[in-house]
Amino acid sequence: MGLEDNLRKLFADRQKQVEADADINQGVGDKKKNEELIAATNTSANKLIRMKSVFEQVKFAAQVEDTLRGLGMEWNERDLGRMIESETEERHLNLPVLGPDLEPKFFKAYRGGRMNKEDVNHHRNAFIREVSVSRLLKDKLGIEAFGVSATNVPAGPIDPEDNNPDNKTFYALIESAPADGSPGFIRGHEQMAQLTAEQGRQAIKELVGLGRATAASGLKLEEEIHDAQDHFDGFDGYEENTKKIMSMFEFEEETDEKYENYVTPADHQAIGEYLKSKHPQEYAALVKDIDEDKVEADRYPFWAVLEYRLSKQQGKPVDFRQAVGKLFEKLKPTVGAERNVGEYMTHGDLSPNNLYVGQQDKTVFTDWEWAGWSGNRLLAIAYDYGNLRARAWNNTEYREALDAQLLEELGEEDGRAAMSMGILRSHANLAGFFENYDIGKQLEEEEKKRREATEQDIAKAFASMDVAI
Repeated sequence: MGLEDNLRKLFADRQKQVEADADINQGVGDKKKNEELIAATNTSANKLIRMKSVFEQVKFAAQVEDTLRGLGMEWNERDLGRMIESETEERHLNLPVLGPDLEPKFFKAYRGGRMNKEDVNHHRNAFIREVSVSRLLKDKLGIEAFGVSATNVPAGPIDPEDNNPDNKTFYALIESAPADGSPGFIRGHEQMAQLTAEQGRQAIKELVGLGRATAASGLKLEEEIHDAQDHFDGFDGYEENTKKIMSMFEFEEETDEKYENYVTPADHQAIGEYLKSKHPQEYAALVKDIDEDKVEADRYPFWAVLEYRLSKQQGKPVDFRQAVGKLFEKLKPTVGAERNVGEYMTHGDLSPNNLYVGQQDKTVFTDWEWAGWSGNRLLAIAYDYGNLRARAWNNTEYREALDAQLLEELGEEDGRAAMSMGILRSHANLAGFFENYDIGKQLEEEEKKRREATEQDIAKAFASMDVAI
């Protein structure tokens, strides 16, 4: 009997034991005995979970090795074992391999890991989406990308029966980069801080070029990209999403929208006093719900946190929601202009860690798992530019180069609108995560720097459109 068969038998035996313990629990009246049986059941269940994890690792490793042998690849057994066992390698395997011609490649295989069924489907679709985008970029749009040289992901619609981790492990063999002395793949804060202004300008040129190529192609991106993400068909979608990020919906008893982005900053007491003083009506509504499990006294709507921070930064009172309303009204005519309406592709997760910088600072976007489309040129550019800019938090020169090149590529009116929308949404979105980390993490020096660097530029979203705050 092989290892996999042994694991199957152990797994089945343990599952029967858990079910038996649970059945006994149902009929026991003695409290102490019941507690002992519950503890025994939990222990059995935990062993079952660990056993299932080991079984899944062995099964996945066998599938990967069989596939690599079939492709004629060579790989490091130790690297594969480490990645299979890693708690962090839950979404997919990304293994360096060598082909028959000794050309380096990456073998990327989707895995479910320890995720629930909903997350498994979500991330599995992201993997298939990335493969579909790689085909689209090189074969139909002529955009430089790391191509897929082999995959078992079919072109066109995916059969639901195939899109099932129990039935098939999808993989892709992806081209690697030449060892030519260029910066290469950007990894970590240190490399991000070393990005140059010229590399920032090249990134914007690549982003604008992506939009031009997709618009000129006439392709229906929803059909070309598997499960394409909708990154705003029009300004209304952008406005709704940005308001959600900043929890700027009205207090409505029948919805949970008001809880969309409530945060607990490290200095929550000072912010609470500010909210109580400047916005007593909103504070009263928040405290009124104190006994409900969805609201705590130290959790505040994110717009109030941003208003508090901007007031301190500007050295004067700021009415944040009023300023956002004025900004949106000023943006709408430019965004809605006929010249900006069309079908434009979006990367969806652009960051320094998803860049490859080659010779002459040529920039290639990587990791297209969250790619999609927008029905508007400026909204598409703002989505990706904003994400890239906000995440380059420790490199002022690079961010300023992104801004300057955006204006050069789009012109003053469109450039300022895209800049404003990108900074407001993405900087606020990222800052919201930082403001809601556990308090200890928020107080770490690097995390404070990330938050402050991200939030301090939010004022630029208003300044670029000449909106006073």
